[in-house]
Amino acid sequence: MEQDCVAGLYQSLGMSVGAEFSCEDVSLLFHKVFHVPSNTDEAHTAMKKIAGGDNSWSCAGENIFDVLLEMERERENKEKLYWDLQLLNVRNLNTLNVMDKPVIIDPHIPNCLNQYTDPNTFKNAYNSDTGPSHSCTVDADSSQTGKIMGKNEQYGNVRRLKKAARQCWVRLASEGVQSMLPSPWQGHILKVKGQAWGCVSLSDVLLLVEVKYDVITHLLYTEMLQEHHSKRKTSLNCQHNITQNNFFTSSTT
Repeated sequence: MEQDCVAGLYQSLGMSVGAEFSCEDVSLLFHKVFHVPSNTDEAHTAMKKIAGGDNSWSCAGENIFDVLLEMERERENKEKLYWDLQLLNVRNLNTLNVMDKPVIIDPHIPNCLNQYTDPNTFKNAYNSDTGPSHSCTVDADSSQTGKIMGKNEQYGNVRRLKKAARQCWVRLASEGVQSMLPSPWQGHILKVKGQAWGCVSLSDVLLLVEVKYDVITHLLYTEMLQEHHSKRKTSLNCQHNITQNNFFTSSTT
């Protein structure tokens, strides 16, 4: 089965089986398999990580699977970091503690957001008293120091956001995805504050990857259990009816 998959990948690119994949080939295969665009830099990084300094390693044959999975894991990590950042920015929570020093995150400066690439960055911001090792200093003017919230108040805001995320998870599980995702024009028609398209609100927290997958898994398991028990109940009813019919038939004869 695995060999058939490898042969299918080579065939999709018009290459002979056993040939070595280039960064361009890996990027194209990733798009074909996961339906997500990628670039050659991401492919090169994944290939280098899988090789691990082994000069004899080559991206050919079954090794392509390891590279594609590594690229997908990296994509999921970036997506999780993105939504964690959006979660922290909800309700103008624009400060973080970096190395025990509060700094301001300006969402209008792209380089400020791009510096957060460490997966432990947001985990430390949520669960620990020590901040990440990367800093994102925007301005140190005295006019902005008054805008920095105290440490206790900041952690209180984070806890409230996490509570709101759990409440949204319950709402998603009970009412479905459509109840949580506003349409692009809903904010203008209903004049709902904070629901403009492109802005992050509390409902957008539901798009966190872990929450999304947990909800889908829960719903699938629930549906499978209901289907299983309904079939079992139907089978027992049929057996009961057959037994009653046999009893009445034997009594009549």
